[in-house]
Amino acid sequence: MSNRPRKPPMDELTAIAFAHEAFEKRHPTPPDDFWKYATSGGVARTPEGYVVGLVWQRKSSTTGAERFFEVLVNGWNAQTTVLLDLPLDDFRPEDFELYE
Repeated sequence: MSNRPRKPPMDELTAIAFAHEAFEKRHPTPPDDFWKYATSGGVARTPEGYVVGLVWQRKSSTTGAERFFEVLVNGWNAQTTVLLDLPLDDFRPEDFELYE
């Protein structure tokens, strides 16, 4: 028998959907055109399920995309726990790269 953790019954795409739902609960009215500048970026499996990050990339960035929202999605019961939630008040589209 292997010591590897069992894979949860939820798949990665479903975990991403739950992450977006958690984001929308905290930010029901994001700035106009917000999703042109933000996207899902990275899913990591954990023993509990998945850590899903939402990312954006500032035009001035020298390190690439950065996470502005991160959530742990329990792959067994779909419970979400927010791990990172940066404020959106200083979001200015002209400062970010398009993801369209």
